[in-house]
Amino acid sequence: MIVNGDVRRLIAEFASWGSVLQLRAASTAWRDAVTELVTYGCGSRPDPEGSGTLDPRYWAARASPAPSIVGAANNNFLLKLALACYDASLVSRLNLLWTDELVPAIIAYRYGASVTEIDVEWSRGLDAGTVSTYFTAAQLPQLTTLHLRNASDVDDAALGKFGGLGSQLVDFAIGAAGFTGSGFAEWPAEMPQLRRLGLRACHALSDDGLATALARTPELTSLTISECRALTPKGVPNALSHVATSLVHLIANGCDAMLTGAADIAGLPPKLRTLDVSRCRWLDSDAIRAVARLEHVSDLRIVWLPRMRDDDLQHVCTALAVTLRRLDISNFAPGVSFWPALACMQNLRDLALANCPTVGATEVIAIVTTHCPGLRRIDVAGAKRIDLAAMRLIFAAVAEARGEERHSCR
Repeated sequence: MIVNGDVRRLIAEFASWGSVLQLRAASTAWRDAVTELVTYGCGSRPDPEGSGTLDPRYWAARASPAPSIVGAANNNFLLKLALACYDASLVSRLNLLWTDELVPAIIAYRYGASVTEIDVEWSRGLDAGTVSTYFTAAQLPQLTTLHLRNASDVDDAALGKFGGLGSQLVDFAIGAAGFTGSGFAEWPAEMPQLRRLGLRACHALSDDGLATALARTPELTSLTISECRALTPKGVPNALSHVATSLVHLIANGCDAMLTGAADIAGLPPKLRTLDVSRCRWLDSDAIRAVARLEHVSDLRIVWLPRMRDDDLQHVCTALAVTLRRLDISNFAPGVSFWPALACMQNLRDLALANCPTVGATEVIAIVTTHCPGLRRIDVAGAKRIDLAAMRLIFAAVAEARGEERHSCR
């Protein structure tokens, strides 16, 4: 019996992974049908826009909606990886949910010649020996972006071995609680091409370790040091001095020990355009007001600052009225006196008021129609006073103010 090509593709699309593997061995026609399904349908080849992204997380989801089957599909990750990409030269980006001790070898030998970006959510087994063998310029000559978001096994010895890629990386991010940063001493003395450095949840990262890294990156523009709890106000200014003229984006979310007073804020690089000091709970009134001196800031995120008051926020908004494009004050309870301060922020485009208990329909309507007419996005998720009736009032008021036809909210 001869099966039409379209029928073969439909059968392969709805079959389980076990059946797909069996069908692939049935004949050349079935092999081609399965290959087309996996390589094009699961994103392992460039799509029509030419993304070239390989993301096995989609394969697991396609296997079955049942969580147990999805877990089994993830356990067979290497099998799907080998199945899904027959022409590895077409893959430029790898987005992986997890890796173990064997995956780096497959990445290096199968995709090393062409891959430019690697993003791994969870990784294990990345000791110094594994890193020095597979994460090198010889194995990954085109790699410019490496993100290892949760790399629990990386210590200072392993961190140092990543220096083999130091001369080519433009974007490096890692989350590991086991290193102090001394491993950066093994990286090249100068890495002018490195623009973005992410050190998220590196709980043991020391002031000296951060300084060692930044001293090698004179052209760094973006730095993330969120939840790096060992950093202190004494050592961080010295570390940041190495990138004072180039740094424009600083994410210091949850750095309680590092940012406590006005002097700490005043010591930040003066050209910052993005500043995130959310959850820095010890920032007092003077420290929050000191943010106003960073006159180039256009993206400000000051979420969950228990010591922030209305007049502090009003002072910052007034001082940065011309430059601010995005403001996030979620989990704050602005009083009546604060809202008029938004009237001077004519350039504001994005305002986040999530979980703000004092925000209601009246405040949102005033913001959108009067205070900030150029606003393109407002986030009021979790605001207790915003219910369905309030949303209808907001939509109607905005439509009327902008001369648009009213739309019902159902």
